[in-house]
Amino acid sequence: MTPICWFSGENRLSPVKKSRRKRFRVKRLLDPVSHFGNNRLLFRYGLPIGAMLLLALVSGNVLLAVCYGLLVYMSRDTLKAYRTGRSKLTLLKQQLHMDELIRAKYYETGTADEAVYEACIELDASEWEIRGHGERIYDVLTSADMEKALFEYRESAPNRYLKLLLSLVYITREYGDTKVEGQSIFMKNLSYLSDEIRLEMAKREKLNHELKSLNAIVLVPLAAMWPVADYAGKRFEPLVAIYEGPTGYLLAGLTVAAVVVCYYLLRRLQKVDEGGGVRRRSRRLYREAAELEIHGLMAIVMMLMHHERMAVEDVVEWMEMYSEHAKEPLQRCLNEMTAGEEEALERLDAAVGLAEFSRLVGKLKQATMDLTLAQAFDEMERERRFFYEMRKELDQRQVERKMSMGKMIGFVPMYVMVLAYVAAPMLLVSFREMDTYFNTLT
Repeated sequence: MTPICWFSGENRLSPVKKSRRKRFRVKRLLDPVSHFGNNRLLFRYGLPIGAMLLLALVSGNVLLAVCYGLLVYMSRDTLKAYRTGRSKLTLLKQQLHMDELIRAKYYETGTADEAVYEACIELDASEWEIRGHGERIYDVLTSADMEKALFEYRESAPNRYLKLLLSLVYITREYGDTKVEGQSIFMKNLSYLSDEIRLEMAKREKLNHELKSLNAIVLVPLAAMWPVADYAGKRFEPLVAIYEGPTGYLLAGLTVAAVVVCYYLLRRLQKVDEGGGVRRRSRRLYREAAELEIHGLMAIVMMLMHHERMAVEDVVEWMEMYSEHAKEPLQRCLNEMTAGEEEALERLDAAVGLAEFSRLVGKLKQATMDLTLAQAFDEMERERRFFYEMRKELDQRQVERKMSMGKMIGFVPMYVMVLAYVAAPMLLVSFREMDTYFNTLT
């Protein structure tokens, strides 16, 4: 039963918020990483590297200082990216659980916002992060200025799935729930949202597993060059003149440049579905990311299509909120719709220029004429399972392509170090000694 004493205007969630703040303070004391980010990991790994950097500076070896300085910076960046990726995956897992709780509470309460509120109470203490977002979603729904609160949360939400959850609850609150073939549209859409989250989780888990070691491998030459040169010089004295001369500095600079370039490319490759990534270097990856987004846009439309009060402009607005690759064309379309919806949609289609997107826009154009959204997208609704499987296949192909490119990029600095910094000096010394030998013969 809902605790009535908590239902008091703006303070309705105050016991939940107080308990969350208390748990957060305790968590901050018990687990500093949760509050201070990478400090514990940096303390563990950063101090040894920092000590090496200090020794390099004291020794006066500029090349060594540069190498270890880059190693410290890139190691810190790698640790930060690792924690960020792990945090995003954890949040998705927690949202999946919260969605299940919302489903159960919706059966009990019959209203979407009450279901969110009750789900927040049921969440475990360890799920404080998603609980905070659930509370914010509820605050949006009970805000005196709901439109402003909705916009602010859209801008700050850490992922599109929380935006979609807010959208589902907001739409159900504003337009009401409807039933198609005896099934609640809200519950049906919540299931679709959970399916989308599971796809994203599977993709992230596989990418993290396959690519996490490459971030360390690409940095190995920075730590290994000086020990390699020192060892080689002790075993073969003529190499000392090479490593300490202009040729050695040139070869070392080439190796360092390979590390910097490949590290940058690897990091951008891992971010490709968060804003375009290596678009200029890999058009195919960018196109695949755009196609994946289009399937996500189709899912949004199918969440909205059964609400009778939903207009085409509303659908485009929700698409713009979700989109990354087509955000600018969608924004222009929204601005131009007052002058004519069909013409604005035609320009949107031309601006994006992808076949699946054209099909989606074509259905929207039909809904501006003599069909309702439900009628225009009826065929697409029946093909939902096909789209889901297609998106899963696209995810798999994109992960495999990223893995292939990542492995190629990640090992390039090692090859450059072995060939340029190890093999090349030995060849140079060998050629010089051969030249000296032939000179003595003549």
